[in-house]
Amino acid sequence: MRAKRLQQPVVSLGSFPSAMANCVLPAFRSCAEYSVKVRLFETSPHEGCELVRNEILDAAVSLKDAVQTNEDGLHWLPLQHDPFVLVGPSGLLSSTARSRGASALSSLPWILPCAGSDCDRLISGHMARHGVRARPAGRTDDWSLAQEMAAALNAVAYIPSSVLRNECGLARVVDLAGIPNPFRTVVLVTRRPEEHKQWFSDMSRRFKQAYARTAGEAYSS
Repeated sequence: MRAKRLQQPVVSLGSFPSAMANCVLPAFRSCAEYSVKVRLFETSPHEGCELVRNEILDAAVSLKDAVQTNEDGLHWLPLQHDPFVLVGPSGLLSSTARSRGASALSSLPWILPCAGSDCDRLISGHMARHGVRARPAGRTDDWSLAQEMAAALNAVAYIPSSVLRNECGLARVVDLAGIPNPFRTVVLVTRRPEEHKQWFSDMSRRFKQAYARTAGEAYSS
């Protein structure tokens, strides 16, 4: 008599798009066998946390800023420290290189995230803390498109180092005019990790390895 084959556990996982492309999918492509069957959904960082909190998703790749500090029901592990880089046409950046302070960045045309999005909250909060009043030349939450828009519209943008594109021909600067660049911490979020310890720790390890392989490099122009 044949032994019954154990049914593979199913894990519902959410992820925001850039993490999906640079972490989640590469991790699964590089793994021939996995201990669980994964169902994958695109979610924003805050949406992913909310769906995990409501037990609609088992886990989500999110941002540390999206996890409430007083949250009792969520557990998270860091996957990647992802600093932003200021990108723009070399002539535009070089014209501002000798200036100092918030007014130098406020004078530039910016490609910004869509108003009210998770990306916008992160960048607008950073700018507000440093007194920068950005003038939008365009808005998008697509980091690849933001770089193309910066090149086409002679504008600047903050881009996570993990999604930098060389083909856009943009110069890259860290801490222009003495204003530090923002950063984000990518995390894997779940509830009651003690119930899912094996797959959660295995998944976080594979995601960290994937980020190490695919992350872009931040460097000054």
